[in-house]
Amino acid sequence: HFGGGVDIDGAVQGGVRSILPGDEMHEGVGTSFSTPIISTIAANAWATLAASGRDVDPTLVKALMVHASALNS
Repeated sequence: HFGGGVDIDGAVQGGVRSILPGDEMHEGVGTSFSTPIISTIAANAWATLAASGRDVDPTLVKALMVHASALNS
């Protein structure tokens, strides 16, 4: 999921934009932007599989998420 990125020199390229106090725009990068979204997707995948009566383990959920992200890229 999108967390922003930096180039080889460490300059922000395509970061996540937000507004700071004082109406100042800021652009940042990092996994903290995408982690809550990815965690929610994993939890929903786990719950859906469990509700269908399947045995669920973290490896299965990870594989499904990687497969789905590859299809959407």
